[in-house]
Amino acid sequence: MKILVFSDAHGQTRGMEQAICAHERDTDAILFLGDGMREAELLLQRFPQIMHTAVPGNNDIGYGGVQDCILDLQGVRTLCTHGHKYGVKGGRGRLYQAALEKEVQLVLFGHTHVAEECIMDGIRFFNPGSIGRGIERTYGVLYIENGKIVSGFGKI
Repeated sequence: MKILVFSDAHGQTRGMEQAICAHERDTDAILFLGDGMREAELLLQRFPQIMHTAVPGNNDIGYGGVQDCILDLQGVRTLCTHGHKYGVKGGRGRLYQAALEKEVQLVLFGHTHVAEECIMDGIRFFNPGSIGRGIERTYGVLYIENGKIVSGFGKI
């Protein structure tokens, strides 16, 4: 399963469209991690053949409801969140506790605009960075098969 992960579009759809077009033939899912729900909805309209999941961020005013979701991605229990409610700009402590409580193996989050990945006690934390702001506009690419994860970053 190939998954494109986006966060922090902040009004910009072009970078996401470019990334999807570059990977469209073999992309199974798109995960959007907030701050651009309107843009995520536009992607759903443009690429309806690709499964979409989105969670709102702190700038997605008017998009109430669930701020986190748990997905099973090819046997990998995954937490998707924007990250602001866990204070990720100040560290991953609260997000780590949530991962333990929710018994997940993979945590996808945004909010910091910095592409990064680390593993803590067997839990993989993956932030695709920002597709809409910054000098380097980045996104994540995940390959998940039989419970194994291979990850990387793309740049626009």
